Amino acid sequence: MVFNSYLPFLSAVAPSIVILLIFYFQDKYPEPWSMVIKTFFFGCLICLPAYYLNVYFMNFIHEYYSNNSLSYDQAYFLNYLIPGALVEEVLKFLVLYFFCFKSKHLDEKIDALVYGVTVSLGFAAIENLTFIYDAELYGETWSNLAWIRAFTAVPAHACWGMIMGYFLYTYKGQTKGFFLALTIPILLHMLYNSSYLSYGFVLCVSIFLAMTFFSNSKKIQKLNIWQ
Repeated sequence: MVFNSYLPFLSAVAPSIVILLIFYFQDKYPEPWSMVIKTFFFGCLICLPAYYLNVYFMNFIHEYYSNNSLSYDQAYFLNYLIPGALVEEVLKFLVLYFFCFKSKHLDEKIDALVYGVTVSLGFAAIENLTFIYDAELYGETWSNLAWIRAFTAVPAHACWGMIMGYFLYTYKGQTKGFFLALTIPILLHMLYNSSYLSYGFVLCVSIFLAMTFFSNSKKIQKLNIWQ
């Protein structure tokens, strides 16, 4: 009975841990656990400002829509672009760039993808908790919602983090790098949340891009004979 009481928590956090470990051990020269744990923890922490910022912008957009300052289409677009997509990806970016990219341990492309997936999965773990413990609000049991999100939202966050890390490292210090590292994950996140495209299609595109970038990064690592 005691174990059963922890099942919702474990089902919310386990997908993030499993995906993180898979990619962590794909790195030929794994990152220090201390850095990985800190990055994951920062990913968890940004859920707090993300919550307040998301609520603020949703209320702001709703107010403008109620005052007829925005059309339905404009309000719909902004509601899926800013709360969720823009807010959450910018917060992940801040951790990845100002903490991970300042570390001496991030010294090859695959590291950037590992840290990108780590901060994203930290965020996804806490976000998953909020959804699973409020499953009844979505007309689902916590177990059904846990299974659904384990194969959809959590992998999606992981992919967006890897894409962000890839562009940040590929175009280090360049405006192009900042632009792509933010724009592509934000766009994919927005399309995933909205009904402009099927979320399944957006998830497949996200996985394809992330796996392509990760595979290329592994090939580069194998060619680096000086490691």
